[in-house]
Amino acid sequence: MPVPPPHLDPDSATRWRHARARAVDHLLTAVAGSSRVDELVLRGSVLLKAWYGPAAREPGDLDFVVTTKGWGPEDGRTDRMFAEIARRAEESSGMDESGVRVVATRALDETLRAYDRAPGRRLGLPWRAEGLPGGTVYLDFVFGERLPSEPELVEIPRSDGTGAHLLVGATPEQSLAWKLLWLVEDDPPRPRDLYDAVLLAEHVPLPVRLLRDTFMVFDPGYGGHPFTVDLLRPDRVKPFEPDHGHPESIGGELSVRLVRALAPTFAARGGAGASGYTRAVRRMGSWIEKCRALRGDPRALLDVITADSWHLDSALVVYREVMGSRTCDLVEAARVVTGHWDGRPAQVGHERWHPYVVEEAFERLG
Repeated sequence: MPVPPPHLDPDSATRWRHARARAVDHLLTAVAGSSRVDELVLRGSVLLKAWYGPAAREPGDLDFVVTTKGWGPEDGRTDRMFAEIARRAEESSGMDESGVRVVATRALDETLRAYDRAPGRRLGLPWRAEGLPGGTVYLDFVFGERLPSEPELVEIPRSDGTGAHLLVGATPEQSLAWKLLWLVEDDPPRPRDLYDAVLLAEHVPLPVRLLRDTFMVFDPGYGGHPFTVDLLRPDRVKPFEPDHGHPESIGGELSVRLVRALAPTFAARGGAGASGYTRAVRRMGSWIEKCRALRGDPRALLDVITADSWHLDSALVVYREVMGSRTCDLVEAARVVTGHWDGRPAQVGHERWHPYVVEEAFERLG
């Protein structure tokens, strides 16, 4: 989050923010006009500002994913890309009547050590403006990170309102999935990610499949986790105040808002109100009635519904309805049913209840 130098008076601090926004414009102009623009996917706070305006926090660094396979941070292509972006940014600023100038000859180039999910490299471009302290805007590039979903063209409005930069960017849904991943994996989680996650979750629905895929790109071990709201633990984020650059005073209530906004994503995990589940109950009505006599003998019930001819969706629905839908949610039903299956002798078809398949059953029943 960009913060003006502390010694500036309020008017000068406002001018400094405007000058920095102009510098960001020049960097985005440089990227949009570069020969590598089609190989870069923008993500992060710049996108949220474009989508949600004043509700979003002021952008900090510019974050890009380099999508070309086999291209790493130490590749000669990276050197050439940095040189081109720096040159184009300086040229763009030279035509700016506001007097904000990007200084390419003082560019900073360093390994992106703070990002441990994929190798990265950082380009820092200093800027100056008459009568104000200068600053530096950083562009962070990560390499070799697989995108769980397709990016899209996005327009980033210029700070002076005269037009927009056209770039390839992550979708709001993908941005939300990443924010949730970082809330879980970062220790401690960053307040800004919680703020951004709430803003996104209150505006876009998040398919649980995309959430799962995003987590599994980071760590395939997440394939063995049920994707419930308990996974997120947003309450770990300490409260923070508006002087961190956020448009309102916020604290622990953000955790509550995030859980509430994500309720539709996790609805299939805890209730039968969704249409897919309701249709399955109607479809399996006769089997539910036949199996009610086995309620007192859960093992016998499980032997019936884990037979080779049974589909996992049907097994989950019948088990839950027979044992009592008020006390047994889909997560518990899946744990018991798949656990019983795993305890049987190995046989053809065993792999059909891999965690991937359980997640897909949850989605169909949602």
